[in-house]
Parts: sequence; structure tokens; C-alpha cells
Amino acid sequence: MPRKKTGPARSDKPKAPLVEIEEAFAHLVAAIKQGVVTVSTKAELVKLEGEQQRLQQVLERSQSKTPDDYAGLYRLVTSKNKFGGGEGS
Repeated sequence: MPRKKTGPARSDKPKAPLVEIEEAFAHLVAAIKQGVVTVSTKAELVKLEGEQQRLQQVLERSQSKTPDDYAGLYRLVTSKNKFGGGEGS
């Protein structure tokens, strides 16, 4: 029986484009070391840096969406939350 493929974890999705950007940076640096410095080289570098920052922010936001606030969950379930909640509200 064939095994089912499981998709990547939610926080792993932005990593593949980040890897691609890191590889593009490496190629661009290699070109610069070989003396290929043009207006388009600088424009590509600026574009890659902006995309890298955007993807890092997306990754940080996706990782911070699941807080580990079990004490808050306990207070909510046991009606000890200052805003009410729990059973009987």
C-alpha cells in the first residue's frame, strides 16, 4: 500500500523561498566577485533583500500565532477568567 504524503508544517512553507533567495544571493555575490557589477546587479540585490525581509516577517508571524498559554486556557475553562467564560457563563 503506498504511503500518503504529508504536507509541510505550516511554519515551514516560507522556508523554501528563503532558501531560494539565499541561493540567489550566493550567485549574485559570485558574479560580483568575478567583476560583474552593473545597475541591474544592484537592483537585483535590493530586490532580493526586500523579499528576504518580507519572508522573514511572514515566518515570524506564522510561528507566533500559537501561544503556549495553558494557564489562560485553564482559567477560561474553570471560570476563573477575569472576563468570565468557562462553564455556566
